[in-house]
Amino acid sequence: MVNRYPFDYDTRLSLASTYPSLGKKAEARARYNRTLLIRPGGASATARLRHLP
Repeated sequence: MVNRYPFDYDTRLSLASTYPSLGKKAEARARYNRTLLIRPGGASATARLRHLP
């Protein structure tokens, strides 16, 4: 989906949300930050990024 909709906030957010459960916190952090480039200050991405250890 990301390839099809590269600038869609919700698609990027969904992808980023999969990484913590896989133990890939660094990748999750990077994906959330890329998501925030699409929608700076995005509440969901910001909140999830803050909850990463």
